[in-house]
Amino acid sequence: MLGTNPLTFGIPTADEFPFVIDCATSTNQRGKLEQYAREGKLTPKGAVVDINGVERRDTEQILVDIGKGTCALTPVGGAGDELGGYKGYGWGTVVELLCVAAQSGPFGSA
Repeated sequence: MLGTNPLTFGIPTADEFPFVIDCATSTNQRGKLEQYAREGKLTPKGAVVDINGVERRDTEQILVDIGKGTCALTPVGGAGDELGGYKGYGWGTVVELLCVAAQSGPFGSA
């Protein structure tokens, strides 16, 4: 399981404000799932998978299971090849390795 570490860039521009992007390497963040739970909504298809790779939509139980480490947010692109999840997984791996290297932390721990 990879972290959903943010990838953040700031680039100066000729305009008054720089271009800045700060986003996680997952399709959604946990806070969005908490919002879905408050609104009684299902989690969108492809946003969460369990430890068997099964896509999950049951928001309330997803929040419980994320805490247990039995399901996880999917990488940018969502689940599987059709949505390009492998691209997000690749970016997630790069960001995880850079974050670990920068802090001399553990790799791949949930």
